[in-house]
Amino acid sequence: FEGYTIALDAFYGFTAQEYDVIEQLMVMGKEMFVALTDDCRPDSENLFFVPRRTRARLSRMARDHGIEIAPLTTLHTPYRFQNEALVALEENAYRLEKEPYAQSADAVTVYRASGLYDECDFVARTIRALVEDGARYRDIAVICRSADCYTGVLESYFEKYGIRCFMDKPQNIDAMPMVRLVTAAFNIVNRGFQREDVLSLLKTGLCSYSVGDIADFENYLFVWDISGRRFDTPFTASPDGFADEMNEQQKATLKHVEALRADIIGTLRDFAFAVKDTDGRTIAKALMKLLYKLHVDDNINTLCDAYEAQGEHELAADLIRMWNVLCGILDKTVAVIGDYAMTPKRFAELLHTNFAASEVSTIPRGMDEVEVSTADRSLISDKKIVFLIGALDGEFPHTPVEAGVFTDDERVLLKETLHLPLSDSIEELIATERYYAYSALTAAGERLYLSFPAADMRGELLMPSDIISEVELSLPHHRFINYDMVPIEERLRSKRAAFDYLVSRYHSRTPDIAALKAYFSEDEAYRDVIRSIEDVLSRRVRKIKDMELTKELFGKEMRLSSTKIDVYHKCPFRYFCEYGLHIRERRKATVDALEYGTLMHHIFEVFFSQYSREEYIGMDENAVESIVSDILDQYIDTHFGGTEEKSERFLYLLYRTKATATRLLLHMIRELSQSDFIPVDFELGVGEDIPDYSVELKDGLRLSVRGSVDRVDRCDADGKSYIRVIDYKTGTKEFNINDLLYGLNLQMFIYLYAIRENGVDRYGEITPAGVLYMPAVSPSVSADPDTPEAKIRSELIKKYMMKGVILDDADVVAHMEHDGEGVFIPAKLKDGVVTASAGSLASLEELGAIFRRIDELTTAMAQSLYDGDVAALPLKGKKYDGCAYCVYNAVCLRRDDDPCREAVDRSAAEVFEALRGEGEHDGT
Repeated sequence: FEGYTIALDAFYGFTAQEYDVIEQLMVMGKEMFVALTDDCRPDSENLFFVPRRTRARLSRMARDHGIEIAPLTTLHTPYRFQNEALVALEENAYRLEKEPYAQSADAVTVYRASGLYDECDFVARTIRALVEDGARYRDIAVICRSADCYTGVLESYFEKYGIRCFMDKPQNIDAMPMVRLVTAAFNIVNRGFQREDVLSLLKTGLCSYSVGDIADFENYLFVWDISGRRFDTPFTASPDGFADEMNEQQKATLKHVEALRADIIGTLRDFAFAVKDTDGRTIAKALMKLLYKLHVDDNINTLCDAYEAQGEHELAADLIRMWNVLCGILDKTVAVIGDYAMTPKRFAELLHTNFAASEVSTIPRGMDEVEVSTADRSLISDKKIVFLIGALDGEFPHTPVEAGVFTDDERVLLKETLHLPLSDSIEELIATERYYAYSALTAAGERLYLSFPAADMRGELLMPSDIISEVELSLPHHRFINYDMVPIEERLRSKRAAFDYLVSRYHSRTPDIAALKAYFSEDEAYRDVIRSIEDVLSRRVRKIKDMELTKELFGKEMRLSSTKIDVYHKCPFRYFCEYGLHIRERRKATVDALEYGTLMHHIFEVFFSQYSREEYIGMDENAVESIVSDILDQYIDTHFGGTEEKSERFLYLLYRTKATATRLLLHMIRELSQSDFIPVDFELGVGEDIPDYSVELKDGLRLSVRGSVDRVDRCDADGKSYIRVIDYKTGTKEFNINDLLYGLNLQMFIYLYAIRENGVDRYGEITPAGVLYMPAVSPSVSADPDTPEAKIRSELIKKYMMKGVILDDADVVAHMEHDGEGVFIPAKLKDGVVTASAGSLASLEELGAIFRRIDELTTAMAQSLYDGDVAALPLKGKKYDGCAYCVYNAVCLRRDDDPCREAVDRSAAEVFEALRGEGEHDGT
């Protein structure tokens, strides 16, 4: 710069580093011109505080070097403004002495929006109107103080109105895929291969794995809680959780995720080994080798092509830019650090520091675009039309907050006396914010629009800032528009805007809404959307209209289970989601209530299968506990793959079941030792060991119900064979006879019905003796410390009592419990008379009515599904809530006042009356 003439323009102030550079330029150059904004009026001190301070410091710097300072030149002619009102606004804004402009100021408009979205809509539709009147996008700018709340929202409204724009916004470099990938790679090494870090690396989109690959891998990690060193163990368990055997699909998925594990973890382990106990140069090389192994370079090119094809030019440019930034940072890091020893953690910190210091900005790609910028980044001087948005108190101008070690006065003193490069004082920050507001107010050459939202997202009122006050004082006759003053035609500047307007007021019966409905109903692009809106708002019942599609969804033979029947009768839409579309929640492989039940069933089955009645009746507690322990050990080996790689908590939960199972088996032994009913089958397969329960439907369709009966007990007496079915209950839900009317808890009755109808080859002709639910959890009793032990034991025995429905026959009750005391079953026998709690006894005729009801419910269910009826019609009542714990409420769109199936709570007598058809019921 020796002998050069240097000019500095468009600067408001300088940093300490910039002052050092300017000082050197001042000494080396031939002459220097500096242009600053300052009208030199006495009443402008608060407005031009920083420019005047800048001028003073530059003058002092020149004097220190003996450089001559030319006389100050002041320019007064406002060449920018093409309107007298804008001239008046510039001359009065933020001045102590004001001369209000007495004439009309239609060039300046203030809009009071209902909220942020309405404000963005105002800006977009106004720009659209201006362009339709002949304005160019490149002549328009939008200025806000902070882009945080407008990012995404403003762009969406611009897209709605077909407006091309360039957003000059700061880039969040930490969110960029390349930075996230590098950060995740070092986090994996430094934090010991945590699951979240591995998935974070894969989800950057820069690795050579498909979305499906990553989804399968993530699901397996979630189900089996894989993290840390468990990544080094080959995946061998079922992808769906605990299972004795896997089907072909599960085997294929397992093979796939294991191959992914070997590839992903192998690559990352190589990287971890390469960066351990080495120097900066080696770590940089290892990082680049990792990126090439993951094919990041090839994937960037592929993604860039895809983004360009979609018109996402900025995203494509960012990918290339960040790759180049990373390569540059690594080159500089190696040049500086070289062969110095360094840990991966320290290297990652240096990389992050370099990334944070990198300037990543975007230049406009089009010649004709609206420029959107923030007040502190804006250098707008040639725009004819400017929108100043977000003029809220405390936001624009921003209210600075004092922070740091030094007080405001101490900071000023240190800067003035020692010339330390400290941050600005509160007074200087306030002056800076005021200058930003002034610059935005005076940026327009022909028209200025100002706006602010009247309320926030919560509906709380917001106050306009002093920017609005300055306009009102300077231009008392400016245009003011309130959000409720906007005519309808102004909101219909584009097809998208008109459609959004229609949707927001769809229930209205005004002529304009009717006209819009008619228009969009005929538009091919919107016809189906309008039809869907009509379906939702008119509360039409959801229905699949293609019958062939229902056959594909549910199968020509609809295979049901008791759980499926329960789900359907709670809500048909819930059934459609879970068993039609197969949308289900992921469930971790842990010893929860479901797995606990499976384990207890297995222990009971093995115990009673291995030992005869004569053998187990003579067993004491120690013998039973020893047998349970052996069964449990074998179960862990075959079902969970042994105890290796299992957490302490997992093993604790497993072995805790030993004591519970022992207590339950001892109770079962006591019950069976005084009963004539003997277990003859465990986990009886309905559909395997005996034919399934099935019903032929119209059009050659068929439904079948399959399942597994926990235990089948038989008693041969009086020339008859009685069969009762036992269900082990690990939950807390109580049996309620009223459920049968509404299609709930049919499981055991379906199984008893199937055994009666289809079990002749296995059991011969049988008489149904009932269904019983046996507690399979260890009960607890609330008692005071001084409660006698005998009373506690008595209460515990009551908790173990089976619930359910048994045949109303004195002989059958006597065969179930010899003394008839009702300790084990829900019925008592005294002097040949059977008594029981309501709903616990049923005659053969009443059992037959239950079986007929099963036929009606299952047939109606299958036919309804084949007809496409999948409406969100949950069962609702005093004791029923089909929406409780439903995971599909986010997609069913049901409201509380929508139709439902109402359930009435009836007495046992009323239930049986309804089942016999002697009374009305609404259980379908």
